Amino acid sequence: MQVITIQKIEDRPIIDAIAPEDFLLIGDASDSQQVKRTLVSDLTDYILSPGETDVSWDSISDKPETFPPTDHNHAIANVSGLSEELSSLDARVTDLENNPDSQGSESLAPDLLSANTALQSNKYYLATQPDLVCTLPEAPAIGDTIDIATGDFTLRIYHGNESQRILNNNTYTVTGSVNGVALKPFSSIRIRLCEPNLWVSSFRVRAINNYQSPQLEAEATQKTYTATALESYSYIDSGRTIASINDSNPNDGVIKIGGGTANRLIMTATFAQPTELHQIRVRCGQFNGEINMPESVSIYKGSGVNTGNLVETLTSIHSPNNTLRSLTNIQQDTVFTFEFVAPNLYLSINDLALFGKVTEGGETQAN
Repeated sequence: MQVITIQKIEDRPIIDAIAPEDFLLIGDASDSQQVKRTLVSDLTDYILSPGETDVSWDSISDKPETFPPTDHNHAIANVSGLSEELSSLDARVTDLENNPDSQGSESLAPDLLSANTALQSNKYYLATQPDLVCTLPEAPAIGDTIDIATGDFTLRIYHGNESQRILNNNTYTVTGSVNGVALKPFSSIRIRLCEPNLWVSSFRVRAINNYQSPQLEAEATQKTYTATALESYSYIDSGRTIASINDSNPNDGVIKIGGGTANRLIMTATFAQPTELHQIRVRCGQFNGEINMPESVSIYKGSGVNTGNLVETLTSIHSPNNTLRSLTNIQQDTVFTFEFVAPNLYLSINDLALFGKVTEGGETQAN
């Protein structure tokens, strides 16, 4: 061991050249009262690590008044957590590129529909075949969404059960397992389950109609129609033409006195929509009595007298008069032709009432 004398601490000798186990004499070695012995290691710790010192902000001189930001760069390694986050993002992008059909990337790769199917929640579908019918999920959760689009053709989405329905724009669909919405060509819709059994459209592109499965009326009822003469006739006066045959006045009908095919009156009845014709009721005669009454009527499907389209011929329609007659051959059309036959030139019919069934449902615009 050696003893080294340091006269002035400010001189700071090269401590590293002294062994840690040596003693240092601090002060004047000749004055025993000023000598302090200490290990080199203790002095080294003090010089290199003097400890914390509190300095007030006000005691610092020559401070700048402002600290304006300046353009500068940081290495990735200098930003805490940045390297790890970039690595995670890179891995996720690579996964999406390599596995476009994987979980979480539905918006990048829609499920292509080429056959009727049951839809699944939180998926995006694109129909590639015409006239497909899909059904909503059986047990969806609140918040589930479905996106679906179609090409140049119609696609129907059914509820799938008797409870579910869809609020399409501002119009509710009618409950029923085979009711729902119909996407028209090049349309798309997103629906979200907002409460139990209620899907709500959050956006729509192009026409998407509500759809109700067509149902034929249960009972035949009297239907309105437009009467048109198929031949040129002369009438007793201008108030008793073919239009009077269904004017709701049973005492003032058509009175044909000439023209057209002898002893015949041929007319069409046009309905607003396809109608199953079930029954007819003819009030024969004219305003002043049962005169010039037809004896029979032949009914044809479509416009014109064509034996290939004959539905049925009813005879003795004036006896008894104004009697409801049921057809045995039920046909559906929007136009029927009636050929009335009388024993003489004149022919009079006060009223012709037609009873049938129409199909309700189909597509309706969602407002």
